[in-house]
Amino acid sequence: MSRVTSAETLADALAASARLDRGITYLEGESEPLRLTYQAVMHRARRLLGEFQRRGLESDANVVLLLDGNPQLVDAFWACQLGGFVAIPLAVGGTDEHQLKTLNVLDQLDDPILITQGRNPERLWEYARRKGVYAAYESAFATEINISQLAADGPLGSPISCSPDATAALQFSSGSTGTPKGVVLTHAALLADIHAIIERGQMTEHDSHLSWVPLTHDLGMVMFHLLPIVLGVEQYLMPPARFARRPLSWLQQASAVGASVLCSPNFGYDHYLKSFAKADEKDLDLSRVRIIFNGGEPISRQVCDAFTKALGGHGLSPTAIRPAYGLAEACVCVTMTPPGSPVASLHVERERLLVGEQVALTDERAGGAEVVCVGAPVEGCEVRIGDGQGEALRDGVYGRILIRGAMVTTGYYGRGRERDADEWFDTGDLGFCVDGSLYVLGRSKDTIIVNGVNYHPNDLERICQEDAGLEVGKVTCCGVMQGEGEQLAVFVVHRQDLENFRPVVQAVRRAIGERCQLEVGYVLPVRQMPKTTSGKIRRFKLVDDFRSGAFDEAVAFLEERPDRAGGLAQSDLARALHGLFNAVLPDVHLGVDDNFLDLGVSSLSLAEISEAVDGVYPDLLALDDYLEHQTINEIAAVLEVRLGATDQS
Repeated sequence: MSRVTSAETLADALAASARLDRGITYLEGESEPLRLTYQAVMHRARRLLGEFQRRGLESDANVVLLLDGNPQLVDAFWACQLGGFVAIPLAVGGTDEHQLKTLNVLDQLDDPILITQGRNPERLWEYARRKGVYAAYESAFATEINISQLAADGPLGSPISCSPDATAALQFSSGSTGTPKGVVLTHAALLADIHAIIERGQMTEHDSHLSWVPLTHDLGMVMFHLLPIVLGVEQYLMPPARFARRPLSWLQQASAVGASVLCSPNFGYDHYLKSFAKADEKDLDLSRVRIIFNGGEPISRQVCDAFTKALGGHGLSPTAIRPAYGLAEACVCVTMTPPGSPVASLHVERERLLVGEQVALTDERAGGAEVVCVGAPVEGCEVRIGDGQGEALRDGVYGRILIRGAMVTTGYYGRGRERDADEWFDTGDLGFCVDGSLYVLGRSKDTIIVNGVNYHPNDLERICQEDAGLEVGKVTCCGVMQGEGEQLAVFVVHRQDLENFRPVVQAVRRAIGERCQLEVGYVLPVRQMPKTTSGKIRRFKLVDDFRSGAFDEAVAFLEERPDRAGGLAQSDLARALHGLFNAVLPDVHLGVDDNFLDLGVSSLSLAEISEAVDGVYPDLLALDDYLEHQTINEIAAVLEVRLGATDQS
């Protein structure tokens, strides 16, 4: 079926593919594409290795790669593999967040060596000086090697043999909740996962892979750089910035080169479709695309369906998108859907999402949380749904996602003992299995608990996108403690004034209220969504900012309503109802002409209001009246008519 090397290390895999006339094409933008055979990749890596060895680098050295060009990162990564060094690729950027992560990584490493490019080191030095910590990192900075300044024609280095159990790379987490952790990836683990992906994807020597995902991310590095080398096929690498600026170039290039295997996290499909809707792509031919992997973040079936429908006229198969689930701790991939299957999902009742409880299936019309199927475990990997102690739960029961297998990491760099091969690893994610396939709800640390019910941010965010018209990546949901309980806070990217934000507040409250019967505590604007260096939203940063009072001014402004005073009521009856409503909803600040469904008042709260009103005006209003008449003044008018009818009788 496929020509897959039996190599035991990454360096051996490159050597095997170097004997073929296959290679990498760098699609760097406006410049002419650069194609290098794998033989040329090996030669360039050995040239760089020679420079490293002459500067005293020895096997097992921790080599931090701060390189922002794909060709440079590939050269340095393979120099590490040939020299027996531990490659540590980090995302490069000009923000303080990028610089802070680099310093946090250097803090954890023994005698790190910095490999940099261009002005990258100066940005790091300047940040350290500005923060007053330069002296603490001076010894690490002194090891810096700027490849822009190295000779292009030096002698070749001498490759070093290493064990399959040696560490090939450290994949540092994005640091979304604090200090990033370095996931230990051995040659054996990486090759085990790569072979499993090749088998599940039914990949052959006739495939070719194209990706814009950063090589500093496990999806980009493992699935779309290392895997094609192990398989011995062509690969095409685009800079992430090119996709961000010109998303249409992604599939234009796939069409031009006849790529058969692509990938994108969920936001990428939405980003592409916005440009596609305004373009004339009549020459696009996607008939050779077999697989588009969708992973790395929560998956929306609606977005997948919209993408395949929009591109169907250009030859894209309706079953091309392949949902998958993975994490750096398993190299990249844990589960994957089978070939030729559509993107499938289930709807579950949110109120039943408790660890150890059977999930209750419902349907889309009932408004349950939608969860996309991410398939069965790949070969050599096991998945268990466990309770709080890790004990196995039966099929269809909600719990913690545990994994084990040859591709699962032995542990984190500098974080204590290694994990035993037969020990289950807790991913930190929550979900359930049905008929051998996995359904992932989200991270346990991100779960929002309101009135004893668990809600997952990605579920609520999807509702905001679908029903309130918000953009993917421009809204996130968090739990914030207020009083004795947790409330839902929704943060939305908004760069206009606060007055223009009021319609957003109403749309979000109504969407979540109608779909989840959940009251939204706060809807707040942010000028920019805080994200990790790998693009994940830093929810904990928003929660910290909320606690520190950063949003107090916005909260006060948005709670001030020109029509909230009782004096605007149409009658004494309306003022009395206003008091009853606000007694049940003290944090909503409901005005007499406010649409309470727009403000996200849940059916549970409406039932409490109905009971309170019934205690004063018995047997005159039914719950349906509150759904049909959605302001206090309207309810007062109905009640006044019925009170009059009662008096006459």
